[in-house]
Amino acid sequence: MRIMLSITRASIVIFLLFTSIMSAQQDSLKTISDNKEQFKRKFSFAFSLRNVNPTGDNFAGEGLSNGLGGGLGIHYYMTHDFYIGGALEYDGLRIDDISIVGPYERITKFNTYIYVGYEFTINDQFRLLSDIGYGHTENRNRQNVDQGGAKFKDTGGLLRIGTSLDFLISDKMAFYVGPSYEYVFYDIDAARSLETNFERGNYFNITLGIRLITPK
Repeated sequence: MRIMLSITRASIVIFLLFTSIMSAQQDSLKTISDNKEQFKRKFSFAFSLRNVNPTGDNFAGEGLSNGLGGGLGIHYYMTHDFYIGGALEYDGLRIDDISIVGPYERITKFNTYIYVGYEFTINDQFRLLSDIGYGHTENRNRQNVDQGGAKFKDTGGLLRIGTSLDFLISDKMAFYVGPSYEYVFYDIDAARSLETNFERGNYFNITLGIRLITPK
């Protein structure tokens, strides 16, 4: 009986808390809806985690497997919908086949790029963001002691296309999820017979993150 009473009380508390949160959220979103002219954003700061999946007929797609990474980004709204920004990303990649990739223990990939994008308003709670960017990528390759203990860097240009679905918690915060695709033009010294295998890399990513928004 006491257990049932405790469960009932806990259920009531959870229900009241959930109702309170949803009510506050709806009030905030109603303010956005009722004051669209006043709801003008200036900056958006993004903090993300992502799953990275090397793909394609090249050394990345054939010799590497998926890994985890993270990123930081900031963009500035030039108008209510158009924005420009920049981002830093870090990915840890797993090596599947050293005969393809090289005698390394691990590879860490870093991206830095700028981008332009457009934000589509679906309704008061959801936004769809799409952007395209270009920048620099760098693979930091590390050997273990048995392999020689050396460190190498492979660099290249990065073309990135991404989109995300944002869920607004308030006028200052949103959660988001979305895919992105990276095409990398590597500048790697390789034997002529292997150049086509090392001159590019393809990566498909799924990102989860939180966005903090500052009004104008």
